[in-house]
Amino acid sequence: MKKTLNTLGAAMLMLALAFASVSTANAQEKDPYTEGSVWNVTYVRTHANQADVYLKDLSKTWARAMDAYVAAGLIKSYKILAGDAFGEDDFDLMLMMEISGFAQFDPDPAREARFEAIEKKLQDEMGKETYDKTVGNYANIRDILGSKTFRELHLKK
Repeated sequence: MKKTLNTLGAAMLMLALAFASVSTANAQEKDPYTEGSVWNVTYVRTHANQADVYLKDLSKTWARAMDAYVAAGLIKSYKILAGDAFGEDDFDLMLMMEISGFAQFDPDPAREARFEAIEKKLQDEMGKETYDKTVGNYANIRDILGSKTFRELHLKK
């Protein structure tokens, strides 16, 4: 009797797993999209008449780091979008970084060391004092309003 119950339990488990995999496959087939890259977006509000100053400084720090990350294969791409802020609590810039997937957020000491090496090289090239002064001034010319991570979706046609 006990053997029959074990066999019956195993059969029910296998049946449940089979239905689960069919359900998942059907759900994926029914999705109206395919998944693309992951984007980390930082929302920035520049202070009055400081957008060009901030962008000039970003070209020396953030953009150079992003170019090096792309060249090293650590990220796929990056971009900045600019627009009008609609009130004092709205952003006027979006700093966007594209990565291949959420797995890149998983801890990886080797990958983190590569990011840190690029950051250190950038600081050394600019001079640590100049770099720290440039980055330190950001608080005087902009506010970070937040950041979000998005999955890019490609609609099926």
